[in-house]
Amino acid sequence: MLGLLVTFICGGIVYSYMASFNRIYLSDWLSVSGEIVKSEMNVTNAKRGECWKPVVDYLYRVNDIEFRSFYIRSGVKETCYYRENEAKKALAKYPVGETVEVFFQADNPEVGVLLLGMKWSDLYLFLMFLLGTVAGVTVIFVKLPEGKRELLE
Repeated sequence: MLGLLVTFICGGIVYSYMASFNRIYLSDWLSVSGEIVKSEMNVTNAKRGECWKPVVDYLYRVNDIEFRSFYIRSGVKETCYYRENEAKKALAKYPVGETVEVFFQADNPEVGVLLLGMKWSDLYLFLMFLLGTVAGVTVIFVKLPEGKRELLE
């Protein structure tokens, strides 16, 4: 019971954090149209095996100044896929010549991105920590002597 309650509370905290972060973080970005000028795949060797990295370059204009950027997602320099089909699927969204929406911050227009916000997978470590905490609290509660459990209920 206690573990379930902790799980719901922590889940609510994570959901609130994600919603607040995205609402505040995304409000500072403006957008313009851009054009994909490079769309290719780089394959490298990583500790876990082959790593497929989509490389996408695009041009966009802000106040009659042309910029070139390569960021796909805000806050992420490059993404490594360990499954080739996932990398190809991600790259297929950005064919050369495609018109795309490019996001930038007014005070820093030279850094453009194609996708804004956080993905749930970005919180993987936090969620693992959360799961470990819930498991730890549950184990402690189960191991408490019967008389001391009443104090927590």
